[in-house]
Amino acid sequence: MSTVHVMNRPAGRLFTAELRKLVDTRAGTWFAYGLVGLAALMCVAMVTTGGAEHLSFQNMWGMLNLPMSYLLPILAIMLVTTEWTQHTTAVTFALEPRRERVVAAKLATSLALTVAVLAVTAFFAALATVAAVSLRTGTPGWRLDGDIVRNLTLLQFARILEGFAFAVVIRTTAVAIVAFLAVPTAWTLLGSLVPWAGTHLRPWIDMAAAQQPFQNGEAPFESAHPLATSSWAHLAVSLGLWVVVPLVVGVRKLLSADLT
Repeated sequence: MSTVHVMNRPAGRLFTAELRKLVDTRAGTWFAYGLVGLAALMCVAMVTTGGAEHLSFQNMWGMLNLPMSYLLPILAIMLVTTEWTQHTTAVTFALEPRRERVVAAKLATSLALTVAVLAVTAFFAALATVAAVSLRTGTPGWRLDGDIVRNLTLLQFARILEGFAFAVVIRTTAVAIVAFLAVPTAWTLLGSLVPWAGTHLRPWIDMAAAQQPFQNGEAPFESAHPLATSSWAHLAVSLGLWVVVPLVVGVRKLLSADLT
């Protein structure tokens, strides 16, 4: 009877369990506090030292999300890899033997985390906008373009999916984080050493380069420009290369991986 009960564990309970794992560890808790603290410090810096013409809600929201696009995927990586690094996967898969459901719950948790971060950074940007309008003259105030909302949301989901894919393939926390952070740097170096590759190849196979057109304006996210068809094509190809392919390969390996 217990086996049947475990095998029918509700998806919602799995999702809740994965959410708890984000803050159950000391590292995860302090990492989350660090993200909130960073957002608060950035707001103070932008309001007090930033150019008044750039203190619109949408630009400050975009600026807050730039560091999050590098730090947020690390939480997703830790969510996947910590159990493998600490050799506690046997317990997890004993409670839910269908490994694909565990992976799906971790992915859903990562996506929910992205939505939460977008909401929290929007809240801090709103506070910063109130302060900027009150303390600085010449601010654009509450300007917000629909294309900016789309671009910000798309970029954050793309980044966390990339981090999740790295984690599923590598399953070792330190190595996955280093690989996630080092790959864009490697492509940048390649582009500087081989100009042809930097111009013609990098936009297709470098996620950072493919995402760059979605950050428009004199300051990041200051305004939204029409995106060329090639920009969408570059993003789609890079997502396929760095998200879809690693996820397929990684999940297949994970489903048959030895737990000892």
